[in-house]
Amino acid sequence: MLAVERLRAVGYQVNQVIALVDRQQGGAAFYQSQGLDFRAVFSIEEISNAYLKM
Repeated sequence: MLAVERLRAVGYQVNQVIALVDRQQGGAAFYQSQGLDFRAVFSIEEISNAYLKM
C-alpha cells in the first residue's frame, strides 16, 4: 500500500495491484477494501501443489 500511496501522492491514478504471488494472508481482501482490484500471477497454494508434485 505504501507504493500505491507514493504513486498517488505524485499524481498517478492507481486502480489495480498486481502481485507475483498471492500468499493468501488477507492482502487481496485488504486491497479490495481500499477500492483496488487485486490480481496475482500465482497463489501460494498453486506453488505448494506444484512443489509437492515434483
